[in-house]
Formats: sequence, structure tokens, C-alpha cells
Amino acid sequence: MSDIKSKLEKLRPKRQVIIGQLGRAKDFVLNRAATALIAELETRLEYLESTKINFESVQTKIDNARHPSESSPSNLTVLDTTIGGTPISLPKIPTPNFSGDYINWTSFYQTFFALVHNNPALNNVTRFHYLRSALREKALSCIRALEVTETNYEAALETLISRYNKKQVIAHDHLKKLFNFPQVPRNSAT
Repeated sequence: MSDIKSKLEKLRPKRQVIIGQLGRAKDFVLNRAATALIAELETRLEYLESTKINFESVQTKIDNARHPSESSPSNLTVLDTTIGGTPISLPKIPTPNFSGDYINWTSFYQTFFALVHNNPALNNVTRFHYLRSALREKALSCIRALEVTETNYEAALETLISRYNKKQVIAHDHLKKLFNFPQVPRNSAT
């Protein structure tokens, strides 16, 4: 029992620090986000995503210490806490799908990393299963030949990154899509 109490005494202050970080992020969004530069907002979003993952990890450890028999990886995808005294409960986020369209790569990659790759409750075999189930069409064919193993997860991820994490191609495809929007006809005043 004292071992559990010792773990909880170490984890609770970590959780409080993270809650403070989330509170400062909330203040930023409420007070300064409208005037911030996009680069600053992207940096803040990345920081907030990593803070959320850290919080989930610490909270899971606290929950596991309190109730060892009830621990499961599904608890990691829901965040129940308070920010600035306001209770929040975020829904589970589904694992994104990716078919090989460069325009969708960055969103898929960042979401997959936040939900699956950086999840401390998952091993590489489980991550590989999530990765395979998230891929479609051309993207799946890139890694289809790889057997689901601990070491092949990293190889599959590197294969996808080297194939789709091409900033110039992504930018080109975004521009192409923008320029292919239909023109809006001008109405004359007469």
C-alpha cells in the first residue's frame, strides 16, 4: 500500500504542472490567439498536443496505481480533467485513414503520431496493426509486404515517411487544388 501511495505522491505534482500548462494554453487561446501569427499558433498546437499526451500518460499511471485491475489502453483516449476550473471531457478520437494523397499526409502523420505512435501503453506490434488498419490503397501497398513484427513497425513508418513526407510535393498539390477551384462568375451591376 505504501508503494502505491509513494507512486501517487510522485505523480500528482506532475499532473498539476501539466494542468497548469493546459490552463496557460487556454488563456493564450482566449486572449491572444486572434492576433497571433500562424507559425506561433502551429508551435502552440504542437506543444499542446505533446502536453495532452504527457497528461494522459501521467493520469493513466495514477489510475493504474489506484485501480491496477481496471487499467486498459482504451482509457488513454479520453481526457477528463478541469482547465481553469471548467470541467472538460474530450471524446475518443478515431484513428485517421490515409490513402496516399499527399494533401492528407501531414494531417494523418501528426494525428497518428499523437494517438498511436506516442502512446506509451502500446508496443510496436500493436502500433503496426493500427498503422495497417489506417492505410488504404496506394499507402497500404507501400508496406503490405512487411510482416507485422516489433522491428518492422519502424521500417513501415520510415517507408511511409520517405514516400509521403515531401514538402515540395505537398505544397504543389495544395496549390494545384487551389488553382483548380471553379471561377466565380462576375455579376454585372446592370
